[in-house]
This record gives sequence, structure tokens and C-alpha cells, in this order.
Amino acid sequence: MARNKIETVMSYDQWEQEHKRRTKKAIHDTIQGLTRDIATAMIILALPLGMVVHFLLSTGY
Repeated sequence: MARNKIETVMSYDQWEQEHKRRTKKAIHDTIQGLTRDIATAMIILALPLGMVVHFLLSTGY
């Protein structure tokens, strides 16, 4: 059985505040996701590359 969708009625000022809040949350979530992805890439890529560079420098290549 389908549920009835509840529609919220609000004034323009209320809608504007809600829109601003949701926009800030979307930006915050996007930045947080990008930061997490960059940290993961650094662990996966930079750590092994750093080990190779360290090996090459320490052996005199």
C-alpha cells in the first residue's frame, strides 16, 4: 500500500532558510568526501612511491 506523501507548507523566508541550510550541508558533505578521497589516494599511491624513492636514494641510484 502506498503511503501518502506529506507536503510541508512554508513561507518564502522559511524556504529560503531551508534552502541555505541544505546548500551549506551539500557543500560541506562534498568537501568532506573529497578530503576523504584525497587521503585514501595518498595512502594508496604516495606511501609506496615514497618507499621506492627512499630505496633508490639510499642505494645510490
